[in-house]
Amino acid sequence: MNKFDNIDYKVIDDFISNLPFTKSESMLEIYNYAMENNVPIIKDDVASFLQNMLLSKKPKRILELGTAIGYSSIFMAEVLSGNCEIDTIEKNYNMYEIAKKNIDNSNYKINPIFGDAIDELTKLDKNYDFVFIDAAKGHYREFFDLIYPILSDDGIIISDNMLHKGLVCLSLEDVPRRQRTIARNMKSFIEYIYDNPQLKTSLIPIGDGVMINNVIK
Repeated sequence: MNKFDNIDYKVIDDFISNLPFTKSESMLEIYNYAMENNVPIIKDDVASFLQNMLLSKKPKRILELGTAIGYSSIFMAEVLSGNCEIDTIEKNYNMYEIAKKNIDNSNYKINPIFGDAIDELTKLDKNYDFVFIDAAKGHYREFFDLIYPILSDDGIIISDNMLHKGLVCLSLEDVPRRQRTIARNMKSFIEYIYDNPQLKTSLIPIGDGVMINNVIK
């Protein structure tokens, strides 16, 4: 995206983030709870992007890292009219309990898993067509290396929060000291991904940065 002399990225971002995005009544209820209780969930522009990727790919088996209260897993199932199975992993027990109630109420084929993603990924015994990573940013490379062997031959991986509020785009000396480890890890992960010849990768500046990996095995 080119920067014009009289238009900056904030203007563009604000315009996109203010575009209407329709939510079902059940999704709106979960969304409002998240807003009222400061629960991190996917932004509308990321949800809109996910929606189009899901409708294009039509995956049957989905894996999500970072369930929170179940908003994104229920959203993905809703987009696909329930024609999918979703495993979703959450390590925060309070979040997991809320997600489990929301998922039970949704009646979709979603399996919430409580535990640390690095541990739980080693226990999975199925392949996935579509993976959405929205968990601890410092462990994205570890997640990816565990996911890759269980990904379908034409699978896709989407990772959220790749730019960490834009700090990943800065030189490390310009990043606040307390944020440097995460910024360094994310920069290293991006380089690692782009160096993999079996991946077709795009990094898109929506939400907090979304990376898409199409896998060629």
